[in-house]
Amino acid sequence: MTSRPRRGTISVALVGIGELWESRVKPAIQEFRDRVKIAGVFDEVRTRSVAVASEFKADCLPSITALSERPDIDGVIICDAGWMKSSIIELLTMRRKDCLIFDWERLSEAELQRIAELADDIGTTLMVDFEARFQPVLRRLRELSATELGPARHIEIFLPAISSDREARHQYLAERELIEWLDASQVLFGRTPHALVARRDSFMLEKTPSAVPQLLSETANAEKELWWPWWGREGSHLSAMFRPPAPSSKPARDTGEDAGKTAAPLSLTFRREVVTSYGELSCDEKRRPEIRARLTFANGVSQFSSTTELTWTPQAGVANCEDLSGERPAHVLMLDQFIRRSIGGLLPVPELSQILRFRQLLRNLSWESQELPNH
Repeated sequence: MTSRPRRGTISVALVGIGELWESRVKPAIQEFRDRVKIAGVFDEVRTRSVAVASEFKADCLPSITALSERPDIDGVIICDAGWMKSSIIELLTMRRKDCLIFDWERLSEAELQRIAELADDIGTTLMVDFEARFQPVLRRLRELSATELGPARHIEIFLPAISSDREARHQYLAERELIEWLDASQVLFGRTPHALVARRDSFMLEKTPSAVPQLLSETANAEKELWWPWWGREGSHLSAMFRPPAPSSKPARDTGEDAGKTAAPLSLTFRREVVTSYGELSCDEKRRPEIRARLTFANGVSQFSSTTELTWTPQAGVANCEDLSGERPAHVLMLDQFIRRSIGGLLPVPELSQILRFRQLLRNLSWESQELPNH
């Protein structure tokens, strides 16, 4: 016998019990025990389903079909959909189940296109795990942009270099990091880039002459087919291009610009760097160092080398250092947004269709003309 949760709460099912469940989803759900009722659990390994279902007094579901047919389940948290990933999401979308999808990186463009169109037709929310935009440092930067620092003008993001081999897991990680931080930068700018431009890592060619043949081969292959493995290497550089906005008749807020002028151009760059002395870094997310960034605003500057530590300086002012470790973690805020959206809220959340848009930017990557060094 199933029962509906009380008003203001959401009844959810869990799909895929693994590392993500333990490290991020479970702690977030425990924060919202008064707002989230776990009604069912499905995992390909039944013993895992039984253990979690028992802990949360939920039903251990025999199949995704059984889950989709439960009228008391409002949403589904997909931690790991296993080999059935796209078919699971399609079925749940057709049954009007809102989904929070964590392992989205292995979905192909064709699958993304098909599922996004289906969700749009039916009106189902397919929220994706873009953790970067929910990090405490990004939330604080948005507040500062609206108050002390003014609009963001330039963002330079430094991503840890990763393996240059062609292992699929490394490529998935490289793409996921880039997409998440493209999204986070888009949130700060309030605008979406229309193109990505790559620059050959010429300084690496100068630094390591013996590597010239391999690097030239990788770059040539990347130009013809994929941006990987070129993008995983130290020194790789990407720039996002923004179309200029139309002139505004309103005075720009906090920028000192005259009315009628176009807004200042935006600049967004990504660079790969080696940040430890231990050689090639692991692609294990738990062991990877933090991403760092430098930002320029209309009325000041900021930088961070951790998602919970921020330094910002207004024009003609003193530097402010903030410890944000006491703020709600990203995974908790993300679940809060999913709950609010699923019970009828209109707030914007990152959706599956955005992955497709960023993937298309990568697919249409162009290359900046740049002379290579002579050796």
